[in-house]
Amino acid sequence: MTHIDIQYKNIVKDIIENGHIHKNRTGIDTLSVFGTSVRLNLQEGFPILTTKKVFYRQAFHETLWMFIQGSSDCKYLKDNNTTIWDEWICYDNDHPNGTIGNLYGPVLRAYRVNREDPNNTIDQLQRCIDLIKSNPNSRRIVMTAFDPRFVADEQLSFEDNVKAGNGVLNPCHSNFIQFKVIDGKLSGYFLTRSNDLFLGAPFNYLGAALLVHMVAHVCELDVGEIIYNAADTHIYVNHLDALKEQITRDPYPLPKLIIKRKVTDINDFKFEDFELQNYNSHPALKADVAI
Repeated sequence: MTHIDIQYKNIVKDIIENGHIHKNRTGIDTLSVFGTSVRLNLQEGFPILTTKKVFYRQAFHETLWMFIQGSSDCKYLKDNNTTIWDEWICYDNDHPNGTIGNLYGPVLRAYRVNREDPNNTIDQLQRCIDLIKSNPNSRRIVMTAFDPRFVADEQLSFEDNVKAGNGVLNPCHSNFIQFKVIDGKLSGYFLTRSNDLFLGAPFNYLGAALLVHMVAHVCELDVGEIIYNAADTHIYVNHLDALKEQITRDPYPLPKLIIKRKVTDINDFKFEDFELQNYNSHPALKADVAI
């Protein structure tokens, strides 16, 4: 299957050649196309970009915080020097460590049956794991980070959205996830609403792959593929120079992800359980995030 860097390069070139300029809430224009896809065979290596250095430790911590802890409280991120969400974190008397509101973790791991009742919830990830174990042929092994009851109001500030019980943003990735077992291998299909190709997508690919590895491990399956589809796939215009440099670089072989101990409960995964072997990359490329 085609290397992640090659598929990524093709998307970058397509956007540069065929994308349309769009204005957006950040004030920084994007060049975008509608609808892109990458298909990655996890048996061939862990899908981390090698044409620039990706700080995967932060991506791993974010995935554990979001999917395993099901949290939106930012203490874990701060304790582990993970700055991904710094520009959006909100603080108040109820959230001294900072929060991103009802976004991602609380929806994925504690989906409210009634919006106003935080005690009556559905653990979507555990439900998927239970289905994989009991009925691996099911076509209903799905979960979503999108809950229309908590979508951010674009007319409100981040802080006011949190006060209203919403998320600071609408979920960009993991709007729809489906797992499928084929020949003893677990694959994952991911649908993303909005994908910042330079800063967001590299972490999103990692998070998707790590999630499939963890779920496959606790279900005693091998890993298969991830299919990562993004709707609005865009490049912020202030990222163009960095991406033009990146796509001139030749990729390195992919590293291998090792899970270092036997884990039977998805909630028991910790950062120390993972080792990324033989990750070689070109130097990092920097660009400012659009807020």
